[in-house]
Amino acid sequence: MIPGTPEHLERLFNQPAAQHESMGEVEEDAIETVSSLASIESTFPNWKPKSHGVAAKIVDFLAAKPDKTYSPSEVKKSIWQLKNDATLTSDRVKTLLDLLAEKQFLSVDESGRYGISQPSDDYDF
Repeated sequence: MIPGTPEHLERLFNQPAAQHESMGEVEEDAIETVSSLASIESTFPNWKPKSHGVAAKIVDFLAAKPDKTYSPSEVKKSIWQLKNDATLTSDRVKTLLDLLAEKQFLSVDESGRYGISQPSDDYDF
């Protein structure tokens, strides 16, 4: 039978579906992303919802890139919500980054670049 002919295609479509056998239970490792929104809301209860959302976007963005640091302007340019919001000036973003660093969501190095805070290795168990 010639591939691509109506007869060939009809034969392909009318074949029984392949039967897949179970290989038993499969464990899948999934990278679970947990938003920092709830933690930010509890840390800053007097903030308005937009401020909580912006702060969570920043922390989540930096948490996804734990080996990198960013200047305030790089943070602003890298996150769509910040880049497209004229009310979020670079100074306001820097102030927000400083507040998040003060509450240990973020770290800031001596050159003024921000990254996600790394957990301490000082565990007692």
